[in-house]
Amino acid sequence: MVGVPGRSKACKTCKQRKIACSLEKPVCKVCIKSNRECGGYQRERVFILDARTQKDAVATTSKSSAPAPPKHVSPTYKYPVRSQPPPELQGSISLRNAYTSLWTLQTPTTRAVYREQIISEFLHSFLPVANPSSWLSLLPSHPHFTSALEASSLAVCTAHLGHLHASPALVHESLKFYIQALWELQKALWNENLMYRDETLAACMLLIMYEVTECPDKTIGAWEGHMKGCAKLFESRGPESFNDEFGHRLFISFRQLEIQQALAYRRSTFLASPEWKDAPWKSHPKPLWQELLDIESELASGIAGVYANPTTSTPEQFVILLLDVLKRSWVVDSQLSSFYARFQAEAPGTLYWSTLSQGFNHTIKTSTSAEGTVFPLAFQFPDLTTAHTCLLYWAITCILWSGMSKIYEILAFMHMQAQASAPTKMTSLSAAMGKGTSDTSSSSDAEVSPEAELPTPTESDPPLSSPKADLPILSKPVPELSILGHLPPLLHRTDVSPTAKNICQSIEYCMTSPHGMLGTTAAVFPLKVAIEALCDTGCERELEWAKGVFSLIGGKGVQILEHLGSEVEKKAYLPG
Repeated sequence: MVGVPGRSKACKTCKQRKIACSLEKPVCKVCIKSNRECGGYQRERVFILDARTQKDAVATTSKSSAPAPPKHVSPTYKYPVRSQPPPELQGSISLRNAYTSLWTLQTPTTRAVYREQIISEFLHSFLPVANPSSWLSLLPSHPHFTSALEASSLAVCTAHLGHLHASPALVHESLKFYIQALWELQKALWNENLMYRDETLAACMLLIMYEVTECPDKTIGAWEGHMKGCAKLFESRGPESFNDEFGHRLFISFRQLEIQQALAYRRSTFLASPEWKDAPWKSHPKPLWQELLDIESELASGIAGVYANPTTSTPEQFVILLLDVLKRSWVVDSQLSSFYARFQAEAPGTLYWSTLSQGFNHTIKTSTSAEGTVFPLAFQFPDLTTAHTCLLYWAITCILWSGMSKIYEILAFMHMQAQASAPTKMTSLSAAMGKGTSDTSSSSDAEVSPEAELPTPTESDPPLSSPKADLPILSKPVPELSILGHLPPLLHRTDVSPTAKNICQSIEYCMTSPHGMLGTTAAVFPLKVAIEALCDTGCERELEWAKGVFSLIGGKGVQILEHLGSEVEKKAYLPG
């Protein structure tokens, strides 16, 4: 046979049957005649890393073939310079050639082959199960690669493959790709023809991924910078710019990150505006779980409004603000309930069910492990999308209910202060929530339900986190406080521990399901919320278990969690 000695060109089926193949493509006639499925001709890509790649990356480093960016691009990133050529990495693809030749190859076809092989191998382990909603799955076949997109994608891929194959040399090379990507991205942002392209946004998203998985500077500063810059790029393009497949998937991925960061930093987000909730889906059906993000974005913008409220507000203004926030919080609570009802109704079967832990829950040791497993039961889901939606719903619910409880607590505290002054006539809920309208005579003694006189807001205000030490001091009675006895009861909403435990019992599915790092990263935000929620509930064993999982995730490829700069239980999403 003509070709590489020892390498048969037959299709996989004929090769397994050990018969001659007619070699027609895409399927051979031999398989057609025998009524068999033709396995095709593509060989599996396998990395075979020899012992020479296990040596210390610094000791074996050499000068990079990639053009070095100017020193002023990122002075905080320092990396050693190679003095000798690295050993050749052998296998079906030469990794050394892949990450050096890409900067010197002048043949676009050959360059694209190297790049596609590395990206495909990365996706094979990062996304073992094909995920139709992930923009990463479109990368291997993407027709246009700018220099910034190429460098950033190779940075992420080589870092992941380096950890996967225990190769410090590859991890070290990924940092040089990252440095190069920073420079290439800066040049793209100076170029009007490149600045607003999907490829530039994709490069930003990949740099965010690199910071999450590698965190080379050991702080979250670079990640924050990438997030701010990426948000500016998305916002400057406008909501009408994300209707093609690649751009739309990029937007969906960024949307989750931006809203969650807005919640953590108590700031507003442009994604809460109506046009950003509708325009990107003009050419695509909007999944139900994206409507949950609509609610979350409103919550984030509302939180920003509350925290921006001056602490010098008068007691009257402060009480009216709290009552207005509470009114809108009840509306959000109703929206969440409606969403979950639709979610259950549209699901083909049960959303989740309990099974005995398959082992993951038992591996998380606590100081009370002798008493038994903290979570002997684990939740199972029909797919990762359903799991992610449930986790997100529970996390948002924890944030909302914790905030509502805090507002009730603050109002009760201020009411106790007011009782020291002369009693005042009870004010109606509609007047108190109407920010001091002149008509306060009607419905003064009527019992008010959560839904009564609560118009659907254009922007949902969130829970307030305000310690009692910062509350306005009441020097005189506040009439609005007399409505306290007519507020709807919180009932089960005062205890968020069951919801937090639901999140914990879902982690095993995310960590052990065949979804690679996608499942792991999907659990980070809900788990952080669960940890904050468990802090004040007396659930010490559950809290210790959740913190153990959080630490485990940090060591399994989400290294930024190890460099947050504060204790994991410090309140970022819940009031405290």
